[in-house]
Amino acid sequence: MQECALRWRSHAERMEALNVTLGDRLYVACYERLITDTQDVVAELEQFLKLPSPLQVPQVKVEALDRWKSELSAEVLEKIDAVIGDHWVECYRSPRSPLE
Repeated sequence: MQECALRWRSHAERMEALNVTLGDRLYVACYERLITDTQDVVAELEQFLKLPSPLQVPQVKVEALDRWKSELSAEVLEKIDAVIGDHWVECYRSPRSPLE
């Protein structure tokens, strides 16, 4: 599980670096926000891509979002938290992009 957390953190750090390089040319859709605020994220993506017609809003299972918290032991959750720390909070910084 720690390997997965390290991989996740590595990807989050890479996205931060890409945001610095690409700026407004990058749109990052945070999974958690996509699940909890699907309509707004899809609308933002349409605007970012300058699409001529709207995207179909997918059906999502909100109840699955936090399922991992009840399926993992407290010890495993602590190990994950020790690796990723506050990186996951980045998703909620901005409505357009979690990395701005």
